[in-house]
Amino acid sequence: MTDAEFSHQLSELSAMATELNRESNSINELLSRFEEQISTLNVGIQASQNMGVGVVAWLKLTRTSTKPGASPYAKEEYWGLTINGRPALEASRDLRIAALENLPYLITTLTSESRNRLDVIKRAKKLVK
Repeated sequence: MTDAEFSHQLSELSAMATELNRESNSINELLSRFEEQISTLNVGIQASQNMGVGVVAWLKLTRTSTKPGASPYAKEEYWGLTINGRPALEASRDLRIAALENLPYLITTLTSESRNRLDVIKRAKKLVK
């Protein structure tokens, strides 16, 4: 490889890295919007999707309370998006990008699991009249 070829490759990588970093800044916003939209639906069902490099899931999580005046030791539960069992926004860029790619499949799983739960409830109502 000549110096000119190496310089060209390095220049191309630099341009790609700049664009990747700029676009990556939006990953957390996209994941947060997804989490907010699903949370608003109040589905209340766990679901997960294998991504090949890990698992993206909708789970009940625990965090330090965000309520005004709450003790700093107070905990609260909430439903959220996780990657490999940790809050999604804490994952590496590669895992967060993989999660973005798998969100449609997670929605499909949540829909299917909701349908299954609904069927069970409807069958039980028929039995207990």
